[in-house]
Amino acid sequence: MILLLLCVVSMYACHPTEGLKIKGGHSHNDYYHPRPLFDALRWGMVSVEADVFPVGDRLLVGHSLGELSEYKSLEELYLMPLYELYRNKQLDTLILMVDIKEKGEESYRILESKLDDYRPMLSVFAKHRLQKNHVTIILSGDRPSTIFEQTFRYCALDGRIDSISFAYDYTFYPLVSDNWEKHFSWDGEGAMTPHECQKLRDIVNQCHEQHKLLRFWNTPGRLPQSLSFWQLFQNEKVDLMGVDKPDEFNAFLND
Repeated sequence: MILLLLCVVSMYACHPTEGLKIKGGHSHNDYYHPRPLFDALRWGMVSVEADVFPVGDRLLVGHSLGELSEYKSLEELYLMPLYELYRNKQLDTLILMVDIKEKGEESYRILESKLDDYRPMLSVFAKHRLQKNHVTIILSGDRPSTIFEQTFRYCALDGRIDSISFAYDYTFYPLVSDNWEKHFSWDGEGAMTPHECQKLRDIVNQCHEQHKLLRFWNTPGRLPQSLSFWQLFQNEKVDLMGVDKPDEFNAFLND
């Protein structure tokens, strides 16, 4: 164990990484697709989102308690297939966003107990250091405060556009996500006002100055409005773009 920790410390000293530097589609509520994870990867998504609830010693995937099934756990739908892809050298870099619907601390303890089995593919966070790997886990929803007490971990937090998320560096909040309608009135129709354009650019710059990615939720999931948002986000360098239909986003990128 001591030798392992020394190797980890040495690894950080030689290869620190400033931010994730990932751009592309974020598969919102990914587990609703016919083939969770695999549909997203097929269409080039760089981030997938799974909502979870703690049930016993497992995290079950679903948007509400009524959707849960013992056959749909975070491990079975995401961690295990990702590790198989990693072992077969078929996995690029990916964000796995785990949206904890309730009992954040309990859910985090359950997740932590599983992650050592997958550590070869996971990004690692330490004080002022991120060692980027194939899969980066970011926790959203009921986010556990335990993370602030840890000096070495496999997870980080999804931030908000607030003072707390910018008070901590990218090793705690590598991503800032927020409700579009909380900050902007533009709905995809016509042109944005100059004031809102500048406000968006200021938020993008604030995130990027701290090496953090930016994402907005509560944007239209259907064409043609989604196209307007994707185009805006691409032009203004918003990093992750919310996607309900990965095939449509792929067509947008390749148009």
